[in-house]
Amino acid sequence: MLSKYGVIDNLANGVMFMQRTSDTIKIHPVVWVKNTDTLFYETACGSGSIAVGVAISNILNKDVCLSLLQPSGKYIDVKSICLQDGYKVSISGVVEKNNKRRKIKWKY
Repeated sequence: MLSKYGVIDNLANGVMFMQRTSDTIKIHPVVWVKNTDTLFYETACGSGSIAVGVAISNILNKDVCLSLLQPSGKYIDVKSICLQDGYKVSISGVVEKNNKRRKIKWKY
């Protein structure tokens, strides 16, 4: 895929595979790092979740709100709003720090 899409010279590349079940979308984020020639199957991916939200919003040509199941078993919620010249996207989810759960929101 790296050669096919002409990105083999990038320092790193990510691919987001999606798996649709009856009631959810599960993502499978894979990252390749050139310097170490390694593939990583990530446990979660915020930027990839944003990409999925924008892609689905673009395909459907409408605003979307999605809960994407991460490989960790947790969800990242994505909201993608269609604008005239792009998208307004936000993600939110639970983050654990020092065994304390916190709800956070990021906006791009």
